Amino acid sequence: MKEQIIRWGDTNAFVGILTGNQDHKYAADTCVVFINAGMIHKVGPNGIYVKAARELAGHNICSFRFDFSGLGDSGPSYRDLPVAEMRNREIRDALDAIQYHTGITRFILTGISLGADDAFAVSLEEKRITGLILIEGLYQEKAQLIQVSPAAKRMSRLRYLKAYPLRPGGWFKAVATFPGWLANGLRRHRPAVAGADISRWQRLLQRKVKIRLIFSEGSIAIDVFQLTTAAPLSAYMGSSLLKVNLVAGADHLFTPVWSQQLLVKQITAMVLEGAVSPYPESGPANHHH
Repeated sequence: MKEQIIRWGDTNAFVGILTGNQDHKYAADTCVVFINAGMIHKVGPNGIYVKAARELAGHNICSFRFDFSGLGDSGPSYRDLPVAEMRNREIRDALDAIQYHTGITRFILTGISLGADDAFAVSLEEKRITGLILIEGLYQEKAQLIQVSPAAKRMSRLRYLKAYPLRPGGWFKAVATFPGWLANGLRRHRPAVAGADISRWQRLLQRKVKIRLIFSEGSIAIDVFQLTTAAPLSAYMGSSLLKVNLVAGADHLFTPVWSQQLLVKQITAMVLEGAVSPYPESGPANHHH
């Protein structure tokens, strides 16, 4: 295994770590790219990105983790762009850097929390992305999140109480839901499913992008997904293109060591499953400049 520092950008302000081998000959013409989880730098929450990168190297799969501008080892950006657009641009620039150094032209993006949302967003236009492993993302516009969040939080708390009725924390979470029940006249809460526009997901699936969604039991991300996107996407569920995994007992950032180990195993298995697949029906993507 070799870990190589790569710098790029007009002033070499961006820093990433390429994990692979000396001669850049890999089991597949695919590199796994880890996207920053919010403000956590390129090691990932609890070092998960480092652990996954080194596990993948053991299977002769190349991976890359880097920092957005102004985060971790990367310097500030002088681009005057909205945050979402700037991150989109920086991810695509990182793919260019990997391609320059390795010749690799296909990429699987993975990220936790905001990293999943950023990976999803850039994949809509970036044809070199052939796979996504999205962990704990929300994938919704702000207005829709505001609409479904109260119901999602109640669902999460009740799920925790049902799974762990003897834990003091379970009763605390249950008590926290009581004001909501009271406000509704103690009637059984029946959340309304918000209509979700799945056109973005369909664009990726039509391109034959393999999508793997991973959720933890201990956050509301799975509940937001169920309240918005799950039903409209049900026709694709379980197909070779779209699969959903739930890690029981894990929290949002996979704090318990056992959950980190399980997540790394899942990421590795999903990469090995998708990295050796043939090119999408449209053929190898054109290089991005």
